[in-house]
Amino acid sequence: MTRSEKIRALERLNKSITWKLEEAGYMIREKRGHENVYSITESEKYVACVSGFLG
Repeated sequence: MTRSEKIRALERLNKSITWKLEEAGYMIREKRGHENVYSITESEKYVACVSGFLG
């Protein structure tokens, strides 16, 4: 697999994961120019605290 093929595969994987998190209500995507800015919702912050990822 070439470097560009690896990058494309990783980008597709990232899109599918972030889409699932958006659909579940854990994150919000905001388009700013050519970039997407993601923010974590309050429900995800709660899940992160309960699971021990945040102190």
